[in-house]
Amino acid sequence: MLRLREVERLTGYKSSNIYRMIKEEVFPQQRRIGLGTVGWDSREIDRRIEERLEGAAQ
Repeated sequence: MLRLREVERLTGYKSSNIYRMIKEEVFPQQRRIGLGTVGWDSREIDRRIEERLEGAAQ
């Protein structure tokens, strides 16, 4: 599981953009991993990065 700062670093997106894209259903949803703590599945983030790279190559 990745925390928000790690997701920002890997994707290059700021938190406001991440949450906007989640709301628009174009970015993986975060998951609760504890009380007041959320994280993202690293595989889902990796897939999102790959999709973004493939789209840029076209």
